[in-house]
Amino acid sequence: MNITHILSLIFLINLIILGIVQGQVPDKIEYASCQLQSIGTNKINGYVLFSDYSGTSTKLYNVYLVASGLDAQATSVFATVRQYGDLQNTANPVFGFDGKNPYDCATAPGCIGSADVKASEIDWTADFTNGLFNLSPGLKSIIGRTFAISTSESDPKDIIAQCVLGIGNPKFIPADSPLIAVKDATNQAAISDIEGNAIENGAVCYLQPTKDFPTVNGSILITEVKSAKEGSKRGNGINIIAWVNGAPNTKPALGISINQFGDAMTDDGSSCGDIWGLANQTHGLASNNTRLYGDIGNICMYYNDVATYNWTTPYIGYFDTIPNLLGRSIVVRSQLYTANPTYSGSIMATCIIGLREGTAIPSTNLQVNIYNAPPTCLPTPDTNTTSSGDNNSTSSHDSGSFSSITTPIIKITVILSVLSIILF
Repeated sequence: MNITHILSLIFLINLIILGIVQGQVPDKIEYASCQLQSIGTNKINGYVLFSDYSGTSTKLYNVYLVASGLDAQATSVFATVRQYGDLQNTANPVFGFDGKNPYDCATAPGCIGSADVKASEIDWTADFTNGLFNLSPGLKSIIGRTFAISTSESDPKDIIAQCVLGIGNPKFIPADSPLIAVKDATNQAAISDIEGNAIENGAVCYLQPTKDFPTVNGSILITEVKSAKEGSKRGNGINIIAWVNGAPNTKPALGISINQFGDAMTDDGSSCGDIWGLANQTHGLASNNTRLYGDIGNICMYYNDVATYNWTTPYIGYFDTIPNLLGRSIVVRSQLYTANPTYSGSIMATCIIGLREGTAIPSTNLQVNIYNAPPTCLPTPDTNTTSSGDNNSTSSHDSGSFSSITTPIIKITVILSVLSIILF
């Protein structure tokens, strides 16, 4: 056999090996991403990626943590997944650790391990085959929970950076990540069957501004209502309450939607993907019964730069249905949504939907209006430029028809007018 034959044989073997390796790259994966938010005076930046694809195999879960800006004296930090995806929960326990038994990574699914710090930076990866956690629907899923790095093994007071693990957008996997090979795969990560799922469960997310709208912030509270009290104006379904501050007040309304991915890997919100929905659904207003799941309408702005929203809908299912909204994102746009199948407006703020503890409502500036009105803001409401008084809101459930009124006096006037028509 001459040298030409040998080289040809080597080339053929390489092609076969390459084909085998390429054949191992799946077209469906489970993938979660999380952009770290620093706590206190720390200036930590970075991200963490979880997936059932490690670069060579799909038989285990892989975690890849990258961070910078840590204390120059630090040599290691502890990585954990916390029980809840509420970034304001200061007593957030490690996922699956009850505190009654010794803390042990062999039994606590939220114990991810110790990551080395070198020159104030982390570049750490680990594989998991113990089956304690996953990214699949069920109680073991870490989707919608908080990932944290801290200076102690489990004490929430020692957390120095954290973020909510969302359903990642494979198209925005960092180029230097071992997961880059699956950037075109379909992500099947999810969570469902929430523990204690009886009457109500809660979720929350805290809006983070995009690069062009640095003043925008706010909170989104989501409550699963399966047994509304008789006579309650809040029907069964998913109740969504939003408060948005710092948005430009040149528009009468803002668009709000639930988007496909809970991915904060970009500073313009583009990694959140399109509005969440199925292939047979089309974008439309919240009154359209063929709309996308994530079409939840508009936030009507009534004065200055404060906007509030309150709506209950059974259209998008509950936390124990698949698919559901947990681990996805809330996106606020600078322009309102219309019945047009296309939409415009810049993304001003986003947040990742995480689990909150029971039905506890975090402290916010939310002012809840109990009256019902479809959150369309069409026709355009009059803008009240008065800056004093309570915040006003668009508030409804799917069958509501009573418009949101901006002051108690006007509300009373409208009610008396209606009564006079009926009686006389």
